[in-house]
Amino acid sequence: IPSRIILMFKKIRNTNRFKNIILSDYINDIDEEEDCQISALTCKISDDLYVISFSGTDDTLVGWKENFDLIYKEETKAQREAINYVSKIINKYENAKFYIIGHSKGGNLAYYSYIFNTLENRSKVKKVFNFDGPGLTKSESEKALLIEDIKNVVSILPESSCIGNLFKHVEKIDIVRSINKGLYQHDVFSWLINVK
Repeated sequence: IPSRIILMFKKIRNTNRFKNIILSDYINDIDEEEDCQISALTCKISDDLYVISFSGTDDTLVGWKENFDLIYKEETKAQREAINYVSKIINKYENAKFYIIGHSKGGNLAYYSYIFNTLENRSKVKKVFNFDGPGLTKSESEKALLIEDIKNVVSILPESSCIGNLFKHVEKIDIVRSINKGLYQHDVFSWLINVK
């Protein structure tokens, strides 16, 4: 875990906004045989609101190999597992509403797990945020356009996005400024945002 993330957790645990959030349902699965790397957790905001969060690629060879699998595979194992994870969490906390979020490959998993989930599960999701993650393949985006729920997906990309501009985006896109240049804008700690 990057030191900046540990520092961020130490700082936010005492804030009024975040101190009562409960983290649960953590998974970190790495399957070398099927080239799968997926990491996710669920944040309880209140009794009726949860955030499902997917992390991006870790530093394992499996994680990077799976990134290349996105180019030519119809569906990666991580994408399939992301659908299963979202379904499991929605069923576990059945009377709640959800946000699904992720950064980089995690953004793609958030997007994919929502678009290709059941209509019943999608109806319980308020919004999906893809933070500088790849879009969908051409055939996946054609399916996504047929779903009215596509309006619930937002991709947030930095000005010089490299990763987030991979594949096709048919959802709403918001652009943020970054203090970094080029590929280094992928680092969300460099994004200029206003917190209210």
